Amino acid sequence: EKSAAEIAQRKQACEDGRAYLKRLQERQRTARTDPKTGERVFFEEQDFVRETANAERVVAENCK
Repeated sequence: EKSAAEIAQRKQACEDGRAYLKRLQERQRTARTDPKTGERVFFEEQDFVRETANAERVVAENCK
């Protein structure tokens, strides 16, 4: 049986995933840090597509 901590962690991941997915679907201004330069880079369309797929996976895994 799952521990209370694991259940709480999945619930938080579910809530965070849903919020992130909503932000991506609404195409809100989103940025990431370039690992090579450390500069902030704003998402382009391909970034939104890739991250939306990842967020949908996280929601599916944690929001059961």
